[in-house]
Amino acid sequence: MLQTLVQDYLNIAMKASPEEFCAGLGGPVLVAVKTTPYETFKQATTEMGGAKPRKDFRRSALSHQHTVIELRRADGRPLDSIILGRSEDCDVVFDDETISAHHARLFRVRTTGEILIEDLHSRNGTIINGRTIIPERTYQLSDGDEIIMGDSTFIYFSPEGFYEEIQKLIEL
Repeated sequence: MLQTLVQDYLNIAMKASPEEFCAGLGGPVLVAVKTTPYETFKQATTEMGGAKPRKDFRRSALSHQHTVIELRRADGRPLDSIILGRSEDCDVVFDDETISAHHARLFRVRTTGEILIEDLHSRNGTIINGRTIIPERTYQLSDGDEIIMGDSTFIYFSPEGFYEEIQKLIEL
């Protein structure tokens, strides 16, 4: 399967207006950033139980070569509620043995438009900005939030936030 990279979106953003770019996405995205198994294990064991975020926590920077995952259901509909995991019946499927079969759920609150995430009792937990979230409790996502599931790290963006972040790369 062909992966879509940040560079591909950067090329589109250079030609499109912000409105055209965001309409083309149709919903939020995750940008895949890799991490080492040791770092993930260390974070998961030191942050369990809702402890305060690490003082040395730093959000990952975007790179032209990072993979972009548009958060849409498998049937192509926009995000209302999607399941992330390793199982083929998930809406977004990851090829990472450290991600649970049904790891997390993202959904949009219809009245406010907020995007929330909840861990589905995954084996290795879900870490948001250096803090492990408690299974079945929801956490509101904001542009630039770092999400760690297993050995994989992602950065969350709304369409507007992704456009703004890409503009920063264009200006470099």
